[in-house]
Amino acid sequence: MAEEESKAEQPVKKGKGGLMIVAVLVLLLLAGGGAALYFLVLHKPSVEESLVAPELPATAAKPQAEPGPIMPYTAFLVNLADAGGKRYLRFSLSLELSKHKNFQQEVEQKDAKIKDIIISIISSKTFEEISTPQGKIALKQEILRRLNTIMSGGKVEDVFFTEFVVQ
Repeated sequence: MAEEESKAEQPVKKGKGGLMIVAVLVLLLLAGGGAALYFLVLHKPSVEESLVAPELPATAAKPQAEPGPIMPYTAFLVNLADAGGKRYLRFSLSLELSKHKNFQQEVEQKDAKIKDIIISIISSKTFEEISTPQGKIALKQEILRRLNTIMSGGKVEDVFFTEFVVQ
C-alpha cells in the first residue's frame, strides 16, 4: 500500500507544478494586457499636452523666409532613357521664384525654354536614376542649376514635384 500512496502522490505533484506554470502565464498575460490597455486606450494626452510643440534647439529657431511666387508646370509626359524606350514618366512640378522685381515676367517669357530644359533633363534619365529619393533630389538640383543658368533678373529658388508617376 505504501507503493500505491507514493505513486498516487507523484501525478498530483506534477499536476500542481503544471497548474502553477499555467497560473503564472495567465497572470503575466493579464498584466501585459492591462498595461497595453492603459497605454493604448486609457492614457490619452490632454489637449494641452498634445498642443505643446516640442522645444527646438536654438539653431533651429531661425525664422523661415517668406516663400517667393510659385509657377506651376503641369502634365509633362516624357520617355525615359531606358533600353527599349518602354518606360515613361508623367509629372508636374512647380518652381519657387525669387522675389526680384519683374522676375515672374521673365520666367513667363522664357516658358518654352524652361519646358525644353526640363524635358531634356528628364528624358536623359533612366528609371534607376530617378526611382530613389536620392535620385529625385539630384534631379531637382539639376533642374534648378540648369534653369538658373538662363535667368538674369532673379533665380529659381526651389523645384517641387507635384505629380510623379513612372509607367
